[in-house]
Amino acid sequence: YFSSDMLYDAKSLLRQVLLTTFVIEAAGTVAIYSLWNPDIQWNSTMEQIFVSVFHSISCFNNAGFSNFTNGMTHPLNSSSYILHLAMTVIIFMGSLGFYSIQDIFGIENMRQRMKMPWRNFKTSTRVCLYAAILLTIGGGIIFDWLEADNTILKEKPVERFLTSLFHSASARTAGLSSIDFGMVHSST
Repeated sequence: YFSSDMLYDAKSLLRQVLLTTFVIEAAGTVAIYSLWNPDIQWNSTMEQIFVSVFHSISCFNNAGFSNFTNGMTHPLNSSSYILHLAMTVIIFMGSLGFYSIQDIFGIENMRQRMKMPWRNFKTSTRVCLYAAILLTIGGGIIFDWLEADNTILKEKPVERFLTSLFHSASARTAGLSSIDFGMVHSST
């Protein structure tokens, strides 16, 4: 039932999935590592690297785990808005799935689109991408609207937007939070 070609294709696919995952999580680790609040007291550089790797993997796999006792609500993390944006991007990439990522960022697919700019993404990629964008941005707008007079009241407009976007992306799949969800309106 299984031919050597099928086994080779499965190995090739597994290799591509692992490589894609590694590249995205490594890039996420570098971004997270460089964006931690400088006031966080790390025991060592290795601890900071480990926590960065852990959060990158957690974001990409939409796990929502954090090494911090209070998660991302830790006072030094809750105001790291660029860190929230980086985590939002990693969560977003993880929510797309391998086939969509390959369709969008695969080297061969990108080459073909450069030669033929009118070539569209596959239908499944477009549905996945547009739905993810709509849910993330739409959810961020709704979160901002519902919480503007509550948990994100003291934040500046750009900070509110980034916090809302982070929570919109995270609430769908990852579960990370930079605010105390015990304080949010029941409508949120």
